[in-house]
Order: sequence, then C-alpha cells, then structure tokens
Amino acid sequence: MDLVKHGENGWMAEVEDVEGLSFWAEKALQDSAKLVKVLEQGYATSISNSYQSQKNLWETFFHGFVNNG
Repeated sequence: MDLVKHGENGWMAEVEDVEGLSFWAEKALQDSAKLVKVLEQGYATSISNSYQSQKNLWETFFHGFVNNG
C-alpha cells in the first residue's frame, strides 16, 4: 500500500469497496495504453523494492546491531 502511487504503478480502492474495485478494473481493461504504463511502473517498483535490491540497505542499517558472522 505504501509503494502504490494510484494511477502510476497501480490502482487503489478502499477495503471492501466493490464499486471502486470494479471501476478501476474496468478502467484498466478499457485503456490498454494506460494499463501497459501502470504495469511497467508496477514492475519497476517491485524490482526496486525486492529483497535483493534492498539487501545492502538492510546490512548497512543493522551494522553494529547484528553480528553477520
């Protein structure tokens, strides 16, 4: 939820908002050019936030707290 930028790399709807979910699903299906852009940005977001991409950040963060032995 914190990583989604509505309309840029995904679409958000409130929990249990069936109408909102239906609305954004229909929008995605109707606008294939926008869907491709959102999918590309969603993929880029997932890659930049993957375990492998953030491993060095976590190692730096925990340096001195945890013995990586």
